[in-house]
Amino acid sequence: MSTSAPAPVAFTASHWHGTCPLGFDTIRPGDVVQYDDGALVHRACWQREQPRPVCPKCFMQTALNGACGCEDQ
Repeated sequence: MSTSAPAPVAFTASHWHGTCPLGFDTIRPGDVVQYDDGALVHRACWQREQPRPVCPKCFMQTALNGACGCEDQ
């Protein structure tokens, strides 16, 4: 069972321009963003920063879609 906090609510930036502190890319209107510790960040950058589950069989982190390379063998 995971004890991590639920993911913050993501929304689409409409009038905000700036730089994502996690990915250092420009945030433009239309980008999917969320607040992380008071800073506006890209949703994709935030997801890359989060720990992924570990496969109980091979102990490697699973892919973002939940798949593991050891399942193909």
